[in-house]
Amino acid sequence: MICETELKQQLNNAECSLKASGTRLTVHRKRLLGLLNCSPKPLSAYEITDLFNAIYNEHVIANSVYRTLNDLIAARLAHRLNTINKYVARRRFEKADETTFPLFTICRECLYVEEQQAPDELVNAAFNNTMSESFQQITPQLELTGLCSSCYEQKNRELQNDV
Repeated sequence: MICETELKQQLNNAECSLKASGTRLTVHRKRLLGLLNCSPKPLSAYEITDLFNAIYNEHVIANSVYRTLNDLIAARLAHRLNTINKYVARRRFEKADETTFPLFTICRECLYVEEQQAPDELVNAAFNNTMSESFQQITPQLELTGLCSSCYEQKNRELQNDV
């Protein structure tokens, strides 16, 4: 869970990124980004819609949430995790340019997600090996699924109890 100070910093980063892209941080975008930032796990667009409507006592439809998510992704403030079809707020801003290549590790049990910067060697190899005439726009992220240390330990305890 992200603390209030971190959330303020994230929203400040969001405002700067959106201004740079020619858009602004509307109340709707700010609220949605706040929900993503405060969630302990990735959320689907429908989970975001339900949460948004419950917290803000509004009736926002999923199409509106999808549009807002696309705006946030275009401004590099959120990510869509393709392997689980859920969304997370961007956590790392130290290298915020087009060469940023996030590497996500996703726990397949509890959906815990960590975002890291992929090593330059991996990024260069990925782009050199995939950029061709048949692929022009590639989602610049890598997702790895497995078990987080907590779920791994839990599985091991369960296996030991079964023996």
